[in-house]
Formats: sequence, structure tokens, C-alpha cells
Amino acid sequence: MKQLNITILLTMLMSMVGLNAFAHDIEVKNGDGKTIYYNFINNTELAVTYRGSYYYDSYSGNVVIPESVTYDNKTYSVTSIGSYAFCQCSGLTSVTIPNSVTSIQDCSFLWCTSLKSVKIPDTVTSIGKDAFGACTSLTSLAIPESVTSVGEKAFLNAAWYDNKPSGLVYAGKVAYAYKGTMPNNTSIEIKEGTTEIVTNAFLDCKGLTSISIPSSVKNVGVDAFKNTTWYQNQPDGLIYAGKVAYKYKGTMPENTSLEIKDGTLSITDEAFSGCTGLTSIDIPTGVTNIGYRVFKGCHDLTSVSIPNSVTSIGEGAFCNCGFTSITIPNSVKEIGNYAFDGCSYLEAIDIPESVTTIGKGAFSGCSNLKDVSLPNRITSISDNLFSSCSWLVSITIPESVTSIGSGAFASTRLVSIDIPNSVTSIGSSAFANCSILKTVTIPNSVTKIPSSMFLSCNRLTSVTIPNSVTSIGENAFMYCFSLQSVTIPESVTNIGKSAFSGCTELVDVYNAATTPQTLEYGNDPEFNYTSSTLHVPVDAKALYQAAYYWKKFSNIVEDANTVIVEDDKEPATTVEGEEFYNLVLDKETVNYAEIISANEAGKGRIAIKDGGLLIIKGDNVRFALSEIKKGDILVFDFVGKIRCLYGTLTANTTQQNSFQQVTSDEMELESGKEYIANEDCDVVLEMETTESPVELKSITITEPTGVSIVENSTSNPSSCKTYNLAGQQVNANSNGLLIQDGKKIIKQ
Repeated sequence: MKQLNITILLTMLMSMVGLNAFAHDIEVKNGDGKTIYYNFINNTELAVTYRGSYYYDSYSGNVVIPESVTYDNKTYSVTSIGSYAFCQCSGLTSVTIPNSVTSIQDCSFLWCTSLKSVKIPDTVTSIGKDAFGACTSLTSLAIPESVTSVGEKAFLNAAWYDNKPSGLVYAGKVAYAYKGTMPNNTSIEIKEGTTEIVTNAFLDCKGLTSISIPSSVKNVGVDAFKNTTWYQNQPDGLIYAGKVAYKYKGTMPENTSLEIKDGTLSITDEAFSGCTGLTSIDIPTGVTNIGYRVFKGCHDLTSVSIPNSVTSIGEGAFCNCGFTSITIPNSVKEIGNYAFDGCSYLEAIDIPESVTTIGKGAFSGCSNLKDVSLPNRITSISDNLFSSCSWLVSITIPESVTSIGSGAFASTRLVSIDIPNSVTSIGSSAFANCSILKTVTIPNSVTKIPSSMFLSCNRLTSVTIPNSVTSIGENAFMYCFSLQSVTIPESVTNIGKSAFSGCTELVDVYNAATTPQTLEYGNDPEFNYTSSTLHVPVDAKALYQAAYYWKKFSNIVEDANTVIVEDDKEPATTVEGEEFYNLVLDKETVNYAEIISANEAGKGRIAIKDGGLLIIKGDNVRFALSEIKKGDILVFDFVGKIRCLYGTLTANTTQQNSFQQVTSDEMELESGKEYIANEDCDVVLEMETTESPVELKSITITEPTGVSIVENSTSNPSSCKTYNLAGQQVNANSNGLLIQDGKKIIKQ
């Protein structure tokens, strides 16, 4: 007899964002022997960065940046000088930037006081804010016409800027700043071909009375004309700077509807910020970006028309707006940090497949958000993305996602969540304060459970941690008042302080480690030591009774198999086109399907644990018993509803050896009944959990002895003596499982 004790669990997914102790991803020596540090941008590109955790003095002398780098037998193109890459490198004297570089990020050369010369190649299009700030020795700086965007203060207190004559200073095709005191009644004509006017470019230039801006200017920075006579002379209302909607001046009347004029190329950051009277706005085709806090605090804004030309929605663009829904066109590729933060009336949003990046907190505080779809091209759920979306009850995470950020779903109303195997890390507090969360699927790709992962998830009843997890963080399950059982795999080597503090209903702790995890003094996980039973492997009880903190358990018992069994990666069985995967315990095998229901409404995982019980709610779960042999007798011990979907079985409906064959499409099993396999087959069962839990205690498979053939038969030779399986002679006309001529037969 082979006894399989099976627990099918909706396994909780937990993972943790692994913080790199170093800022750089790789380091490579140049031909001159100098080491340069890099971060990966993507699979083919690198950004120069600083060494380790501190950016100062990472480089000195003359530095030549290569166009490409070969690392681990793969060649990468160097396309960016990253933020703070050379910041405060006081010994740096010169830098050669290759033609492969297209951007110089914020603060990249800030406070490089010995840097004397930099030649920027004509492949570079953007220079970030403070990029060359306080480079007091930088007298030679060649900026090509390819540069079309420059951040504020990019050259503040740099010798290159200080040596410029008074007047409007250009950097590439960018009007950077007016230097010196502007004479009264000054008229400025921005030269043709200029693409941008930088933030604060004419700040406090009271002498500016008129300005001519060519149509080539696509962007105008915040406060570019603040405290100028030109701006003060403009009437209240929306002010244009060339083809840019620069700023709304004055107090906007209530119930204002605006239509930005055709031909407008962009909207300046914060242009309508705080315009509480704005109720609707029509943005014309041609605008490509809705920038930083453009509509922040427009509480009465209920209607927004975004054209198909828009490719990005900037940080805080619609923060604290009043609309209930918004249509994002399929031209948008990026949604910035906090873009819709605090839109408390927003109920539904459909994010198009074109979007590849969604910033942190983009929908945080959208307290009425109930319906949201995520595109299949995003690779991360950013920090606090849906935090405090207090009516968000369900969401589907696409299989493209590899990480979930800190607080991503904190304080939502998620009941369950299925996280795909593509996810390798989840940040701290990702599901904290999800007060009605009951089930979470944890894939084998996760290695760490971060701090406060499920803090105050007080409806969570059971947790099974996959074998891939090596550590459980501080406060991970603190105040999970309904948590009744937790299964800890042998792979876990560290459990953080107060990880299970306040889990007052915790009854069973299953620990698969043959040697107890070492828990340092002061890092008490705070299990419910007096009321919980600690289940440990055979012959491990004495070790736990002697181990720090583990010995505080009042009741420690040894179980034959306190283990979690993970699935094989490749399908083991295909039945009617559906793939099932192997699970193995003590050389016995059972298969399961990840597809739970025909419409793929949910997914489940199966674990095996000796003596364990199944408690499931939600979608139906299917699993398969592979390589069932002709004549095998199966007995299922369970509470609830289980159906046989595939496999030819015959049921003993009276337990008196009266068997009848049942069809595979509508066969509901009965607990404790015997079922015999009519042929070699795979048996697929479905646990019906949509209405109530199913508790599956065991499946017993008995191999027949004394006979080698099991046949269906309708014949009844009166000359044959007929016996039941107990050896008692019965009437030859009897039906059921009988013995005639030394053979087992099924009479129907």
C-alpha cells in the first residue's frame, strides 16, 4: 500500500527587494589600468557611476571613458554618464566622453573643483541639473549643437559660465540663463533653432519688457520669466511663450473650461497647479508630454482630453485632481512618480499596453479606485504604487513583472493576489495593513521575505513559504491575528525580530529544518509559544528543545514529513491539453495543474505535507495522479466536493463490493469510497472550492495482489463459482467486483 498525504495550498507569494550594498553593478579596468564603475541600464547599455556607496573621490587624474565594455563575455555600449558619477572627485582633471554617450545626468560632475576640460561629443542631447555645478576650474567646455535640453543650475559657479560675458548664455541649442543685470526696457529675441528655455533663465530680470520666441522652442522651464516686467504686463489667464502654454496667471474663476490652442507644442511644468476652478481641459494634438505637477491640486478637474501625441505623463501631473475616470491614449509609454496620487474620486483606469514604466506612488491614495488593468510590458510594480487604494479588491499582475516595490499594495482591500513566477523580489511592507487579505501566491523565484511584509494582515489564516526563501524579515507577520498555521522550509536560515509578534491565533508552526535556525539574542521572532505546536522533523525534537527561542515552545512534536514539496519546472503529464506538474515526497509522486479554472480566473499551488489538511477558498483547484495502474484501488479521505474529470474509474457505491462505472465528465467522489482503475491512466481531479473549503486528508492507492488482470464482464457462467473479495461465495448473478476463475472481474 502506498499512502499519499496531500495538502493542496494556495501558497503565499513573498519576496523582498534585495538592496545592493554597492551603487555600482560592475567594474572594469580600462587599457590604461584605470577602473571605471558602471550600472546596467538594460541588457545592452551601461551608465558610468561611482564606486560603492559613496560618490566622492571615485576617480582622479585623466579619465577616458570607453565606447563599449566587455563583461562576462558580453559587450555593452556606454550610453550615459549617470547621476553623481564623478561628483566631488576633487582629483579629477579631465574626462574624455565617447561618441556612444547620449546623456549626462544630474550632478554628474558636481564639485569637481580640479576638472579643467571636458569635450562633449555631438551624440549628447541632454545635460542634467547641476551637472557641472561648482566646477571652479572648468574653463574649457565644448557643448555641441546636439544638446537640446539642459537642467537648471547645470553650470552654476562653473568657471565656464563665470567667464561668459553678460547677456543671454546659450548651451548648445538651449537658452540657459541671462547673466548679469539686465538694462531697463530690454527686448530679447531668442535665436532661431533654440529648442528650450531653462528654468529660471530670466528670473528677476525686471528690465525685460518684450521677448520674441521662435517656433523651434518646444520647452520653457518653470519660472523662466518670473518677476520680469514682460510677465507682469500680461493679462490674467493662460500665458503663452511662443508655442508653449507657459502658465495660468491670476485666480481662475470657478467652473472654468479651457481649450489649449492648436499648434501648442508643450505645457510648462506646474502651469495649472492649484487652479481649483478648472473643471475641464482639452489638450491639442502635438503636445508630447504632460509634465511635472501641471494639474496638481485641480480638485474640480473632472474632464481631461489627452491626445494621442502624448508619450509621457510626468511626476505629480494630475496629483489631487477630481475626475472619476481618465483615458490614457496608447501613445503613452511612461507614467511618472505620483502622477495620479491622491485622486480620491478616481474609480477606474485602463493603462494601455504601450506603457512600459509606471513610477512610484503613481496611484497612491486613490481611495475609490476599484478597477485597474496593468499592461504586459511593465517589469516592476514600483514603491507605493497602489498604497492606500482602500477600495482596490483585486488586480492581475502580468508575467512581465520581476519586482514589487515597498508598500506597493499597502492598505488596500485585496482579498487574494496571485503573483507570477517571474517575480523575484518584493519590498518591505508590500502588503502591510491589507486587512481583508486571505491568500497570496508565493512563487519559488522569491528568496527573501522583507520586513513588515504582511504587517497587520489580520484576515490571513495560513502561510506556506517556498523552499527558495532564505530569510524572513523583522515584523514580517506582526499582528496577523487570524494566522493559524505557518510552514517554514529548510531553506530559511534567518528569522527576524518580532516576525510573528501578535499572531495570537497561531496554532501550528511547521519547521522543516533538521537543524534549528540560529536566532540571535534580542531577535526573538515572538511566536505564540504557549498555545502553538511546533512541528519538526523526526529526530530533531531534542535539538529544538535546546535551541535559543525555539525551546520556548511548550509543545514540540516530531512529524514524519514536515516539508514543502516544490514542483518540477517541466510539465510531467498532459491530459486533454492541460499540463500538470510533478510534486515528489519520499519517492511518491503526484501531479497538479497551475490552471485552476477554465477561464483562468485564478491559480493555485500544491504542497504535500504528511498529515496535513487542505483549507482552500476561492477558485477550483485541479491536480492529477499519474501512472495509476489497471486494478489499483483508490480511497479518498476528504471533506467538501471533489470531482473526477479524467480517468476511467469504477466506484464501489455500497462498500459491499458492488461496483459501478462512472463517467469522467460528471463524477463526484465520495469520501471513504473505493474506486478501481479500469485501465492504466492518469486520473485528474478537481476540488470545488468556490462555495466552501475542501479538506483533503489523504489519498490511499492500493495495488491489487493475487491477480494480474482486471476485466469488465457482463458474462455470468453459472458453472463458475463466484466469490467476493472477502473470500465468501456469492450468487453468480451478483454484480460488483468479484473473483471468477482466479480473476478479478467487474460485473455490471
